[in-house]
Amino acid sequence: MTCFEHFDYTSDKTGLTYRVEKHFDDYTTPLEMDECIVIEDFGWDVCDDDAVQEYIEHHDPDMRYVATLLRMKPLHSSHSPRSARYRVFDTVAAENALIKQGVKQADVLMAAEKLYDWYNGWLRDEWHYVTLWVLPLDEHGEPIKGEHAHCLSGIESNVEDWNDYIEDLIDEVFWSQRRETHKGQLELNFN
Repeated sequence: MTCFEHFDYTSDKTGLTYRVEKHFDDYTTPLEMDECIVIEDFGWDVCDDDAVQEYIEHHDPDMRYVATLLRMKPLHSSHSPRSARYRVFDTVAAENALIKQGVKQADVLMAAEKLYDWYNGWLRDEWHYVTLWVLPLDEHGEPIKGEHAHCLSGIESNVEDWNDYIEDLIDEVFWSQRRETHKGQLELNFN
């Protein structure tokens, strides 16, 4: 993973300063994060009205399938496999998945549209996933890599406030270091 940003962060809880690194998370995809995204691959352009008409004339599909085809939305990106000539977002299947998850019928159309925009934004590299690392610093202000560094992957890069993620990771680092320092000792908390 490639680090694209780093800075030092002083925690209000611990009073200590930590190195925070943001790395590109190349392993997480929206398809793993939201099961309501339904993608279909076709050997022909289902988003082209003339191609759909030609398909109807040659294959005489039932009207429900035609209605589903007409609601497909195009997806184009470098993330698509080369074998997928025409990759589309299946709006009808996404709406059905959203309903199964408990989205109200009145909200399902808008929810599916937002899901398409969110996924398509990732495909067009408008945002990406981030792995956030928090590392303790040594007495010279250099990051200590190893067992006390903690990370969290699968964070969307367009998050407005990173502080909650950072503070949660600082808690992990702090308690990891504390356990190491006080190994074998019983800790009592009298709060």
